[in-house]
Amino acid sequence: MSKQVLSIEQMQHLKELGVDISKAYMCWVCLNSAPYLSFYSKKYPHEDTKVISAFTLQDILDLLPATVDDDYRLYIDKGLVLWTVGYVDAVSEEIYDDFRERDLIDAAYEMLCWVIDNGYLKVK
Repeated sequence: MSKQVLSIEQMQHLKELGVDISKAYMCWVCLNSAPYLSFYSKKYPHEDTKVISAFTLQDILDLLPATVDDDYRLYIDKGLVLWTVGYVDAVSEEIYDDFRERDLIDAAYEMLCWVIDNGYLKVK
């Protein structure tokens, strides 16, 4: 089965970058054992339960801008082994920047970090 959500560490990094992670559809629930995934809810039975938002691929895609610098459009490509997420010139198809990972969600995460670091997505 492919990876369905970002890891706790990836979510913490996005939070550090200023991304509002409160709108995630899923969450990691930590209660005296290994974390498990759950649909997001603010109410859990134990007060010592730690809840960490978890973005799905759709959450990330919704945050990525359709274009950067007006000329480069978002693209997603499935290769033989790796997924590619990046920005490419709409006319010449010259690659502006891209990331390649085994899981599409990880390539999209790397691209999201890149757009934030380069000022293409405004965060807190």
